[in-house]
Amino acid sequence: AKLNCIFVVQFLEWPIALPRTRLISRLNNVMFCRSVLKSVDATVVISAFLESLVVAKNEQSGESKPCCRIPILVDLLSMSGVVATRRERPYVLYCANMDAYGDDALYVVDAFARANVADTELLMVGKATPFTEARIREKAAALGLSSRVVVMNDYLETEALYGLFKGAKALLAPIHDDVRSLARFPFKV
Repeated sequence: AKLNCIFVVQFLEWPIALPRTRLISRLNNVMFCRSVLKSVDATVVISAFLESLVVAKNEQSGESKPCCRIPILVDLLSMSGVVATRRERPYVLYCANMDAYGDDALYVVDAFARANVADTELLMVGKATPFTEARIREKAAALGLSSRVVVMNDYLETEALYGLFKGAKALLAPIHDDVRSLARFPFKV
């Protein structure tokens, strides 16, 4: 029996642009994008950059498949009852999968050092293997920030994370001028 299903794919990043050291990973990402875009009925993306890539790929193949852009937003109402987290010192907050965005995490530590805010901590929240955490701590130590860079190397429950959002002096979102960053949504929060 034939199934009548609609196949929709959502792109959050452009896999071809993800930094990989192994050739097989790069080839796999290229083949994934080509095969997925040929076989889907529609695409959902999160940025105008991704939308333009998908539309161009569809035009190259002579296809006319729908592409819908839906930016990621934070639901502020879900944070309304959350109490702001207070720490000993004021803090700025960086949340990310630090294993996947290790260079961004190191960039944040470097930028924090340049900001020269002596009374403030850099609180880094997100997945970090011991190797990634060690790289961050080494960078912080080299910049004389060991006591002010705090790595919470796992994900938090939603309410705890929202409490940190509300208590932070600033939420940090490094966006670079490269394909990987362009493919993301143009804002974090």
